[in-house]
Amino acid sequence: MNKNTLSVLILISGILISGAIIGSADAQTQPLLQPQEQKMPGDIQYPIPELGNCKNKSACKVFCDDSKNSDTCLAFAQQHNLMSPEEVAAAKKFVDSGMVGPGSCKGQTECDQYCGSPEHMEECITFAQKNGMMPQNQLEESQKVLAAIKRGVKPPACIGPKECEKYCSSSAHM
Repeated sequence: MNKNTLSVLILISGILISGAIIGSADAQTQPLLQPQEQKMPGDIQYPIPELGNCKNKSACKVFCDDSKNSDTCLAFAQQHNLMSPEEVAAAKKFVDSGMVGPGSCKGQTECDQYCGSPEHMEECITFAQKNGMMPQNQLEESQKVLAAIKRGVKPPACIGPKECEKYCSSSAHM
């Protein structure tokens, strides 16, 4: 089983605007310049006026987790290249689906946990397919993984993309 495919399956169902925006922004930040202020890509700095003057990652996440701010957060992410066009498209589809994932999960962490469990994989793939959140090649690969699991192939002993990436990167688990 391809470790990237499993990670993609887990991630795709948990695509949320705030997770992608804040995750991308956080990965590109530099060390603290002043208390409560971090340098971001280009000319972006905390506080971010466009995002309710959020002063740090946590505050921006709270702002973007509120569904009424979805369009604002997506526009900001797109304008500042914090998300790829594919991520923006998937996030817009998630907004259109009511921002509730499979098993009624809300938020990237909650959806990663839910969809990281093999017994929910089929539901998560169906959700991603129904809402157009998975490219055709990934969908086909995901369905192969699901079929293998149904035939008795045991998935790795991990839950969530970070845990599975760490688990599968170990030579002991190859």
